[in-house]
Amino acid sequence: MEKRYITLSKSERKKLEEFKDSDSTNIEEMRQTKALLMFDNGSTVVATAEKIGTSFQTLKKWRDDFELYGLESIPYFKKKMKNNNFL
Repeated sequence: MEKRYITLSKSERKKLEEFKDSDSTNIEEMRQTKALLMFDNGSTVVATAEKIGTSFQTLKKWRDDFELYGLESIPYFKKKMKNNNFL
């Protein structure tokens, strides 16, 4: 089985942690955020799928999208970046 992880920068990790701890009600974005943090910690796609209750295929897509687009792969961050409202 393929074991590919992602590596977050300190800034990316901080932003994801802050979003994870926010009051966001968007369940899909919250799952995506948790998955990226787990991948950065070395979790496999299978282990992450079991932990957060998301399909293997969805997690692979999220991981691949992050590798291509970074934080903008999560709609919350994409919107903030588009509006130049990103610290």
